[in-house]
This record gives sequence, structure tokens and C-alpha cells, in this order.
Amino acid sequence: SGHTVGDLEQAFIYDENVTNPAVFETQRTRWIAAQWQFLVGYFWRGVTELLNRRVIGALKILQALVLPKVLLLGLLTGCAGLGLLTGNSILWALPLALLVMLCLSLLISVPAYLWKRVTLRELLLIPVLMLRFARAIFNIRKAFGRFMHTPHTTGTAPIITEQKVGLN
Repeated sequence: SGHTVGDLEQAFIYDENVTNPAVFETQRTRWIAAQWQFLVGYFWRGVTELLNRRVIGALKILQALVLPKVLLLGLLTGCAGLGLLTGNSILWALPLALLVMLCLSLLISVPAYLWKRVTLRELLLIPVLMLRFARAIFNIRKAFGRFMHTPHTTGTAPIITEQKVGLN
């Protein structure tokens, strides 16, 4: 298509992590509402793009359909648990297999230098974040009517992560 892509080997990405669970919920509520509005507004246009063999537009719709990882962890855990209660092996084996694959993919995607920062406290936060995410889904109507501001922390250094960044 005439475009070239280059890599920056040592690019720094500055990311301010949300430390308060209530702020996390507000931020995710806003993000989920925006994702929902995008899907409602552009879903059929993406289908038309796919039917006309223009894959890029269709891929954006597909990206918007993918659940966030934390929510997917909770959903697969819940489905596997409910499947175990039914006694039907397919109802618990499939979600459990998908859950194991998701967990393995998440484990191998974390760089080695970040494993030193992971403590039991962070691991115990995962269920809390899942519940906050679920609440955020039920609160998306709030985001439709007004902007939900996320306060920023002051006086703390951002976490710096290194990763390759492609340029167009």
C-alpha cells in the first residue's frame, strides 16, 4: 500500500497506573461505554467492509468485540464453575481449557523484569478488579450522559515500560 513501518528499539512508554479501585471502575466504565458506542455506530459498516473485502475496517469491529482480559478471566472462571455444578463435562471442560490457555498466554507475555514486581497483593487484586469491571459494565449508562473524569495522581513517578513502537 506504499507505507513503510519502522521500529524504535528503545522506545519508552510512560503509563500512569490507576491505584484506587474506585477510579479503576470509573475509568473502565468510560472505556466500556466508548467501546459500546463504537460498536453500535460502526458494526454494520464493518460488516459491509468485510463483505466488500476491505479487511482493515472489519478488523476494527472484531477488535471492539473482544472482551478485556480481566473480564474474560472472570467470565471463563464463572462458566467453568457453573459447568462443574451441572456435571456435564463439555460445559466445564471447554471454559476450563480456554481459561488455562488464557492464563498461560498472560504468563508468557509478562517480561522477566516485571515478575520481580509481582507480589501476592497484586495477585489478590485480580478478583477485586474482576468485580469492579463487572460493576463498570452495569454502570455504562452513566457514561452516556456525562463525562466521567478520572483523577490523576500527583507527585508519583510513572512506571516506565520499554517496548517496540511501530511508526507509519
